[in-house]
Amino acid sequence: MVRVAREKCSELKNVVVKKENMLRMKHNNKFNVVLSINSLLMPSFKEIKRAVKNINNSLKEDGICFIIVPSMESLLYHGLLLLDSELKKTRENTAKRRVKEKLGLKKMDFLFGYFREGKYKQKFYYLHELRYLLKKAGFKNISISKVEYSWKSDSDIGDYERFPKEEKLWDWFVRATK
Repeated sequence: MVRVAREKCSELKNVVVKKENMLRMKHNNKFNVVLSINSLLMPSFKEIKRAVKNINNSLKEDGICFIIVPSMESLLYHGLLLLDSELKKTRENTAKRRVKEKLGLKKMDFLFGYFREGKYKQKFYYLHELRYLLKKAGFKNISISKVEYSWKSDSDIGDYERFPKEEKLWDWFVRATK
């Protein structure tokens, strides 16, 4: 993505495309726009807070950031769809057990919003915590909406079971200003 962005912006004199570790960014008041797409996934809450604060610090006054992060509510919604589907086939206790297995609930930490696969740990965000983190970092004019994913294609939503007649799964899309 960075390579493509650099190619497309190569002739624009006022555009700088950078790929950096958000934990070590030291660009005070330098950028008009910062994008963070599925990169605030680190396993440490302290690191997430620091990264979001660094994004804010790197923006000029009234600069805009656009952020996309995985939604925990979407995962819970998928669990509801699975349960409803399983209840059509079996008793409630069995249906609940099957849903827990399908979602890999032993790998989930719902209080803090993490999914663990071996050594790998990824953050999912609740809407309320996303608002909290952005406000604490100093952002204003915070707008959060859904980036919806189609039920049609295998590549769109990974291993999730499809429910094409239901509301789509989503990630959170943030637009906020300094």
